[in-house]
Amino acid sequence: MNDTERSARSKALYRRALKVMPGGVSRNTVLRKLGAVAGRTAIMSVMNPHSSHYVMPHSGTFSANPITLTAGLTAMELLPPEEVQRINHLGQLAREGIAQVIDQRGAEASVTGAGSMFRIHMRPTAPRNYRETYPSPEQADRLKRFFEALLDAGILLIYSCTGAVSTPMREGEIEQLVGSVDTALQYATASTH
Repeated sequence: MNDTERSARSKALYRRALKVMPGGVSRNTVLRKLGAVAGRTAIMSVMNPHSSHYVMPHSGTFSANPITLTAGLTAMELLPPEEVQRINHLGQLAREGIAQVIDQRGAEASVTGAGSMFRIHMRPTAPRNYRETYPSPEQADRLKRFFEALLDAGILLIYSCTGAVSTPMREGEIEQLVGSVDTALQYATASTH
């Protein structure tokens, strides 16, 4: 492919991205407010958790997006304190249920979090600092299998197995999460032997 063909292809991909990115927001707003990261496969693979060259964790389709930040702030201002307490309680139930499953399975895993958030680690003790959150190659392999098993069970977390409870959730969703974690732990553990 020569430079002219490469330039034409890049422009076509850019135009296609501008059509896809808005998601109901005007194109002019997208150009001013949203950002995207794109590049050759060899370069972008460092941010792909399924790549053999994965070295740069990056999650956040809407990271630092002013529209999303404004919507989030507005939601927080309108959310009654009782609802925040309910969601945080569900987060606590999720962490306790996940910890119980980990303990029952004798899995080399742990769960951390606060409020409505949680994160599952493929290490037997909870990380004490941010450096300890980076998995070893063996832990990363188990985490990947665990993550994929959760996807198969209909549970979508960030690739690092971080999740958050949200307002539509009830105890039934937490029970589903905990049951799926149990199944996924069995799969991740069975695949290592």
